[in-house]
Amino acid sequence: MERFVAALAPGDVVISGGCRGVDTWAVAAARARGLETVEHLPELKNCRRRWEYAEAYYARNRLIADGCDVLVAFVSEDRKGGTENAISHARKLGKKVVIMTPPPPPPRRSRR
Repeated sequence: MERFVAALAPGDVVISGGCRGVDTWAVAAARARGLETVEHLPELKNCRRRWEYAEAYYARNRLIADGCDVLVAFVSEDRKGGTENAISHARKLGKKVVIMTPPPPPPRRSRR
């Protein structure tokens, strides 16, 4: 992710959902380069039921998809959750989607 942000052009904007991990790392790397960042945090203030929390996160994902020209998604191995939801929204809007997968784990060394 750091290499990706390092390759962005001046004037590019990093849009984030504010989740711990890749979202916060991307924002920190972009800010360190002086790039503009936009964070769409879910509105959880009035959520009481589980489905209300889910809807708040889905609404946040729609904002991310709406606001981007290209959605670059750093996906986890299980490929589920909010990132997949944001990918779905971006594709429905006809946005370009770039999937960044985690590197494969290093080979295991045999024990003798």
